Amino acid sequence: MSAHQIPISEIKFAAKTGFLSFKLWDQYFANGAHSWRLRQWKALVIRGYFKMHPSPRAGDVLVLNPKNPKVCELVPSISSPPYISQLFHDEVVASSLLRLKNEGLISGFKTEGELKAQAVGTIQPKSASEAIKYPDAIVNVANSKSIAIEVELTRKEYKRYYKIIGNYATKQYADMILFIGNSEGIFESLRKAMRENSYPTRSQPIGFVSCEDWKSNPVTAMIHFSSHTTNMHHLHTLEIKKPFVNQPSRDDGYGETAN
Repeated sequence: MSAHQIPISEIKFAAKTGFLSFKLWDQYFANGAHSWRLRQWKALVIRGYFKMHPSPRAGDVLVLNPKNPKVCELVPSISSPPYISQLFHDEVVASSLLRLKNEGLISGFKTEGELKAQAVGTIQPKSASEAIKYPDAIVNVANSKSIAIEVELTRKEYKRYYKIIGNYATKQYADMILFIGNSEGIFESLRKAMRENSYPTRSQPIGFVSCEDWKSNPVTAMIHFSSHTTNMHHLHTLEIKKPFVNQPSRDDGYGETAN
């Protein structure tokens, strides 16, 4: 980024995720020598496009400045910043999305924040227990198939998994769902919830992925379905050769769907 260049990619990305950490920026957006990168990172705030995360404990994490005219011009809405307790989780999700997009395996994506924003104005649940669980992200593979991504870093009470699977059993968010989990215990709870919800695996298959493998490389991390094992690279290749009939709308090049 030159002295007068507008950080368009960073602005659009942060609008989708609600934040931009130095770790993500340094890995996926920055270029040049280390000292130059540090100056450019600080310039994002100095030039008014970004500001520090509202919590001092967040460290090197920025959020968009909604009062900046160029930010308002480039993005129609901005996802809410993640809470401190959710920051590491959201960074894992965001990093995998950027890696998959840079590798050309996804044409676009929508985050949980974007999905929630789209739902504003629709019929809302009457209580917190009925609240809708949106995926952490939905990605488009080769403009032909959508995949919902759920990252589970810590094991929850079984009733939470039962509710999550029940939600997916009644709502077609995507063509398939990937659960990225930190332990086999998480997967066992999800499989139990699938059985007890009579989950329709044929219409919306669920795959399980080791969190460590996914963080290491989401392109080659093995995805375990009930009938076979694959990875994102293979799914992308299959979709290129044999696209599905029901295709999502095309993408404009940075995760925004163009109607």
